[in-house]
Amino acid sequence: MNSNRFLLIILILITSFLLLGISKNKSNKTGFIGDSNKAGPLSESYKGEVPEIYIEDPENIVVIIYSHGNGDPTEFENCSAWWNDVPDSLKDLTIKREILVFYLCSSATDKHFKPGLWVFDRVIEIEEILDKLILAGVKPNNIFLSGHSAGAWSSLLSMERVGLKFNSAIIFAPACCGPRYERHPIWRGRVRPLHVHKMLGMDRIEALIFAYSDDPYNRPEDLMFLKDSYLDSIEIIGYNCGQEHLTHLKDCRLEETKEKIIDYIRYRQLGNR
Repeated sequence: MNSNRFLLIILILITSFLLLGISKNKSNKTGFIGDSNKAGPLSESYKGEVPEIYIEDPENIVVIIYSHGNGDPTEFENCSAWWNDVPDSLKDLTIKREILVFYLCSSATDKHFKPGLWVFDRVIEIEEILDKLILAGVKPNNIFLSGHSAGAWSSLLSMERVGLKFNSAIIFAPACCGPRYERHPIWRGRVRPLHVHKMLGMDRIEALIFAYSDDPYNRPEDLMFLKDSYLDSIEIIGYNCGQEHLTHLKDCRLEETKEKIIDYIRYRQLGNR
C-alpha cells in the first residue's frame, strides 16, 4: 500500500468519526414545539434519547402529533430542514389555546427487503408516542394525529387505533411512492396499491385532509378513494395556492385553514364524549 493511499484511508476514517460525533451531539428534534414550561421534552432542547413525556394538567390539554414528510426513504430524513417544519396553521394554535404540538422526528428508513415497509415503521413510532402520551395522562379523545406527505400517509395507516388511542387526524397533502408522472412499477404500481388496500380494509378512517389541486403527488381527486369508502368520516378540503406540495407551509388561505382546524377539533371532541 503506497503512502498516498494510506493517508487517504486515514483521512476517511477521521472524517467518519467526526461525522459520527456531530451526529451524536446533534439536538434531538422530537418533542413539543415552542418554549412551553407546561410540557416536556421540548424539541431541540436535549441530545440523545427522547426523555419521558410529562405534561402539566394533562387531562385538559389537546396534543397534536406532527409527522414530517420524507425525501429519499433509504436515508434518514433531515427533520431540521425547513420543508419539514410544522405549518403555521398548527403552530399558531399553541399560542392562545390549550393545544400542544408534539414533533415526531422519524428514524425509519426503507432498508427492508420489500420496499414500502418503512411507512409501517413510522406507524409503530406514532403508536409509541401515543402510548407515552396516554401514560402521561392525556385522554385519547384529546389526541390528534397530523403530518405532511409521508407523515400524513403514515397517519392514515395508523387508523387501526382511531377512537382507542387518538381522536382523529388533521393532515396535509398525504402522499406515498413518488409523483403521479413517475409510473414506477414498484412504488406506484405495487407499493401504493398495497397501502391503499390496507387503508380500505380498516373499520374506519376519521380525518380532515387538506389537499392541493396543483400537487404533483396527490390532488384532491386522487384521494377520493378515502371519501368514497368512509363517506361520513372523511373531509377533503382542496384549493390551489400555486405552491404545490408545500402549500401547507405557504398557505394563501392560512386564516381559513386555522379556523377550519379549530372547528374540527371542537366538533370531534364533542362528538366523541
